[in-house]
Amino acid sequence: MQRQEGRERSGSPGTTASIDEIVAQDVTGQKSTRLTDLPVDLSVGDIVESVLREMRMPPNDSEGRPLSYRALLKGREERHLHQSERAGDCIESGDTLVIQPSVDAGGMR
Repeated sequence: MQRQEGRERSGSPGTTASIDEIVAQDVTGQKSTRLTDLPVDLSVGDIVESVLREMRMPPNDSEGRPLSYRALLKGREERHLHQSERAGDCIESGDTLVIQPSVDAGGMR
């Protein structure tokens, strides 16, 4: 493996570049999972969907409304990641993603 621009890259021809390992957790830190060998072209939205299933996060709120989730990058840079961002553009091996429900203030009733 070669390190390029702070990201793990495969050095062999014909292999896909990947991010070695990240941790994803819920906002409480009680549920977490390690993700390994993430393809750099995977979208943040795909990562969030995968993590939701693995950590058994609730799909609905207490009133039965569907929840949507987003990822907060913690550590070296703290910011919310857009669903369409590519993993290789915003995530590095060793990063932590906090998966949290999106909150829309002032919604209609």
